[in-house]
Amino acid sequence: MATDTATLPSTSTSADEEQRGSGSCSSFWGKVLSGTKMTCSIVLILFSVVVVSVAIFTKQTVATAEYGVHPIVALCVFWFSMAWLAILEGGLNAMVGLQPIPKDLYKTSHHKAYLCTRAAHRGNQIERFIVGRQYLDLTIVFTTSFMVSAIDNAQVLGLPQIVNDIFLGGDLAVILCTIVFGQLVSVINCSHSMLDYINNWCMVASTYLALFVEATGILHAVYFVQIIFTKIANRNKHKKNKSKSNVLKRKQSDVMDGNSTSDANSDSHSEASRSRANESSCSSSIPEELEPADMPLWKRIFFWARVLFSLGISVLAVVVFVTALIGGNTTVRSEIPIPVSIVSLIILLLLGGFMEALQIALFAVKHLDQAKIEANPTARRNCHFIFKSGGYNEENDTNNVRAFLVGRQIAQTVIMFMIARIISVDMKVEGETLFGVSPKVQAVLFDSGLLNALVSTIFASLSWRVTANFFPMLYLGSPLSIWIIRLCLLVEGTGICDAAWLLAKIPAAIVGYKTDDYYLEQAAASSATGQEDLEVGGGIHKRSHKQASIMTESIDSASSCTSEDRQHQVQHDEC
Repeated sequence: MATDTATLPSTSTSADEEQRGSGSCSSFWGKVLSGTKMTCSIVLILFSVVVVSVAIFTKQTVATAEYGVHPIVALCVFWFSMAWLAILEGGLNAMVGLQPIPKDLYKTSHHKAYLCTRAAHRGNQIERFIVGRQYLDLTIVFTTSFMVSAIDNAQVLGLPQIVNDIFLGGDLAVILCTIVFGQLVSVINCSHSMLDYINNWCMVASTYLALFVEATGILHAVYFVQIIFTKIANRNKHKKNKSKSNVLKRKQSDVMDGNSTSDANSDSHSEASRSRANESSCSSSIPEELEPADMPLWKRIFFWARVLFSLGISVLAVVVFVTALIGGNTTVRSEIPIPVSIVSLIILLLLGGFMEALQIALFAVKHLDQAKIEANPTARRNCHFIFKSGGYNEENDTNNVRAFLVGRQIAQTVIMFMIARIISVDMKVEGETLFGVSPKVQAVLFDSGLLNALVSTIFASLSWRVTANFFPMLYLGSPLSIWIIRLCLLVEGTGICDAAWLLAKIPAAIVGYKTDDYYLEQAAASSATGQEDLEVGGGIHKRSHKQASIMTESIDSASSCTSEDRQHQVQHDEC
């Protein structure tokens, strides 16, 4: 959900899969602890599935009890949502991770995967796919919350009330199901079988749907935030480069020797070149509608019209859930005071957004000047804590980093469900609507959760990623970061979702996933023989040895990009 979103870098080999969470269990007691956590996690997940199913069939959920949804329909929608969420979560990793792989290598063997990447890898379409996918992701979360969130005082299986309150009242059962079945299982399988994972028509449809959602402009408020921070970043860099240029000019004027003057001029020219490169790098993040000076006027107008539309919808969404929250017309528990709900919502939005930003900032570390990090004691401490070796400018994927990302994914999902519980509209008086609108408008626009997903996507996810992309030190240097990191490590260390590693083997065995390297090696072997046929002008000709050699070099280059490296790219490019 991100992750995103999402998304988690998973291990790329079977040996790595045994190193779940806190590290390698080399000792006997370590293996015992790992096995105990796995067993408890499996029991907990199965228990959650039973509790959710019974609550639905006994009509003790919001959808079945208050809206009259048939239990079978509610259960089918719930598992359909889990399946679709899994496709989107794993699909994001695959779409970003497959960028460096030549599409000709899998155009025939994985044609549906080719259709997905062809649509998403054209121009800056991958950024648009990520934005649209994030909204679909959170829409599924809100739909799931609506379908299976329990009503007040729900009781199933004759369990003690405290157990019902934790698993049903606290949404723990549905949260665990969402994390394991809708997120972690898919990411684990996709980490080394990206081609097989997205080679289906569901992913093709989801790709085009995500691009369509982004094209509607409902999320263009994110681009407005992006433009603002791009301008700020450009201005700061311009001031910094101007200051350096003035220093170089003063040095140049003080130097009388001709050779020294030449060196100074060279330094000045080099600094100016770096300045232009930095500005170009930063400005490339601006949406393409604003970049070229000769862009047609109608395209600029269309872009800004969608930005205004998105801002207007966002304001409407905030007004709707604030009005419902103040009036007590949300799914939050009636015994919780309204001020507490409002304060809790603000804290959750800030905490969830900060987690999103911190993830992006940590993956931006390798692009930052190490001296700049060392100069900030808080940032240095945070980086040394998460990157145990201290080599945070290199491609290190330590167990601590993986544990943080898994813990962040779990915590982020919990936060989103809590936000959904607070702001989802639920009119307490039958027949009453917000602002006096018709019941159909109330059901489609307010009760469906579409506006709530919009608020969560913009204010608790994408906007924070944008700021972290431009100002990673703002989060790396925050005293709050170390506590967020420790919280995520603590959540992952409980092993509550370790069952995902075992459950991931079931769909992998049923579908028969093969690693991406397997297909790349096959393509390399086929190209090396120089015997692949080419259809040219109606005749069949053999591929020349020179063409085969070029193709083999391309495949070898793609093969060298391991699954682990591609997962790093997924996390960094997602910003």
